[in-house]
Amino acid sequence: MATIIETGASAPTFDAPAWFADWSDSGGIAIATDDRLYLSRGAIIDAAAHRRLDALRDEIVRDRNRGEALAAFLRGRREART
Repeated sequence: MATIIETGASAPTFDAPAWFADWSDSGGIAIATDDRLYLSRGAIIDAAAHRRLDALRDEIVRDRNRGEALAAFLRGRREART
């Protein structure tokens, strides 16, 4: 499942497809392998895109569940293509 819903009154939800769309639109590259998630960025991006990618990466780095949800989403996309 690509979306994780955290418990608690103020817990935010994580929408992996929306996160990936934002990441890609900002010039980011994401690759999921068997047990790794690689986040990178295009060679040439402007300062605003650089800041946006940093903020998006921080969301994944701070919460392991979000990284796992993103990896599951990317693997699902890969499997759907084969």
